[in-house]
Amino acid sequence: MDNRVTYRPDIDGLRALAIISVVLYHAFPKIVPGGFIGVDVFFVISGYLITSIIWTELDKGSFSFLHFYARRIRRIFPALLIVLSTCLALGWVYFLPTEYSQLSKHVMAGLGFVSNFVYVGEGNYFDPGQHVKPLIHLWSLAIEEQFYLIWPLLLWISWRKKINPWLVALVLVLGSFYFNIRGVGDNETKFFLPQFRFWEILCGSLIALYSLRVSKDSISLAVGRLLSNERFANAMAIVGLLLLVIGFFYINNKLIYPRFWALIPVIGTMFLILGGSSTVVNRLLSHRALVYIGLISYPLYLWHWPLITFVRIIEGHQPDDTMLMGIVALSVLLACLTYHGVEKWVRNSKSSTNKTWTLVALAIAIAAVAWYIYSNSGVYKRFDRYSVELRNLVEAIERPISIEPYFNAAFKPQDENILNQISFNDKRQIFFLGDSHMTHYYGAVDSFYRLNNSISEKLPSLYFYNSSMPPNLNKGLKDNLFNNPKIETIVLSFFWSAKYHSVKAERHILCCDNEENEVVRFEGDNSNASVTRFDELDRYITDFVVNLKNSGKRIYFVLDNPFAWELDHHSMLKRTWNGFEMQEPKKLSKSLALSRSEPIRSRVIAIAKKTNSKIIDPFEYLCDEQYCSAFNKDGKPRYSDYNHFIRYTRSNEIHYLDFLFQE
Repeated sequence: MDNRVTYRPDIDGLRALAIISVVLYHAFPKIVPGGFIGVDVFFVISGYLITSIIWTELDKGSFSFLHFYARRIRRIFPALLIVLSTCLALGWVYFLPTEYSQLSKHVMAGLGFVSNFVYVGEGNYFDPGQHVKPLIHLWSLAIEEQFYLIWPLLLWISWRKKINPWLVALVLVLGSFYFNIRGVGDNETKFFLPQFRFWEILCGSLIALYSLRVSKDSISLAVGRLLSNERFANAMAIVGLLLLVIGFFYINNKLIYPRFWALIPVIGTMFLILGGSSTVVNRLLSHRALVYIGLISYPLYLWHWPLITFVRIIEGHQPDDTMLMGIVALSVLLACLTYHGVEKWVRNSKSSTNKTWTLVALAIAIAAVAWYIYSNSGVYKRFDRYSVELRNLVEAIERPISIEPYFNAAFKPQDENILNQISFNDKRQIFFLGDSHMTHYYGAVDSFYRLNNSISEKLPSLYFYNSSMPPNLNKGLKDNLFNNPKIETIVLSFFWSAKYHSVKAERHILCCDNEENEVVRFEGDNSNASVTRFDELDRYITDFVVNLKNSGKRIYFVLDNPFAWELDHHSMLKRTWNGFEMQEPKKLSKSLALSRSEPIRSRVIAIAKKTNSKIIDPFEYLCDEQYCSAFNKDGKPRYSDYNHFIRYTRSNEIHYLDFLFQE
């Protein structure tokens, strides 16, 4: 076999399978639940093609690092720069400042091919919150380009030192795969980071180096004899295709990926490439329609996800199937225009050096624009064209939810879970135990103590403890609560509906009536809410409170405050295809708000009565007889999201805890 890299149309057909699976997964995940493994197929193909090109040029003595990276720029940048520029333009019109600031950060990460490092700190790839990030799909492009910063050098060293490159690739495959299976890191880390993914690209490199006959060992020769057998090659290609089909329809986002599961698409792709272009399967992959889809696969990959995401953001919900089909069609159209109008022109141009430097200059310019947006916090002045009322609403939405300064701002407790304390008369202590529905009372407590500063020495010391629900309290905390005689009162203030995993408290999206998110996921627990689980938690809380009562403590339960998407600022700001407009806030009836807190509300009340504890009910103070309003009597919004209070509300409206400090 000579060392020329011959074009194989079946590999473009294989690219077509990969991009079709990815697009279908993003648009219709229920149809192809494992479609995201198309990225793994791309990894193997990339390793095969790029390694073939590099080693062939090395063997001919024509390889140049400068020319290699110039080709990469001309291959990657044209479509990428167009998509990134389009995203920045759309974000200018449709994104709130914090959203636009985040988008600009992601644009810079995309240009620097470090998107995977940025996204690894922003959660799991499959989390619902990732569905509104238009550029999250660039993580895979970053993996490839990081690989090609290292691999050409290793191949060059192997060639210069006459080291078998196939063995080098094999060692790296085994090392990276070991890290993927056993290495330190959580699932998010292993999904996004290169050391856990390089083995997939290197598997493509292995078969490229085998195909170029860089190794003359007996194993390689034996494999060559097997592949020269037409029946064996056909069988291998069929198995490869079956593995991909199994992966597309069996693998899903509930599995821990990549791990061993990634072997399915990787081995399937390797078998299809090794089978050769003459097998029955590969001849089918060489069909003109599939080859064409393969040729536009890169711009199609870049376009489809931002379009789906922007439509989802503007519409405020998941697009219906008809709209999604339209988005996919538009993605294909834009991919065709990008391929024929830009990519082919850049790659086929005779003045390649000028084109390369022009692309670099454009990338720097786009990065500068993105940096300006990021450094200016998403450019608030974009909203100058809107009404004062709408700008005020945007400011309320965008204002950071921060903790107010307290008297003991420099307090650094030994126990990291004690978030803060207000300490004057340490002979009497009140202990607040809870989650964010405890911390959003900080402002109310601080406000009371500031107003009563003249008698502060007579007021009890307050401790705010960020805690899990019973039975998950740590032993040190329990001992302190049970045995410390200074602690007179304990206030339990949790988002009870969330802690019980009620299906009516959906944190990830909005709240209450979202059919697509009937089962919530809190703190890594995917188990369904059930009466059995409710009863079990009732018993734990009851036993805990009884023990506290027996140690002489007064116990108060703060019930859930009203929570609903109608109370959220965001429900009053509507995105339209022209930008933003205000909506009249929807009235939330008290009866509906109460029904949403059930059955958990009744369970907490029953525990309080059974243990002779006292109840503090925010509904009595935040709702009238008919409605629970999103605004106070001065017309100011009360909530920062669908269940937490803004700073003004906490500091000026919440007085139903004041009596605790006067007892």
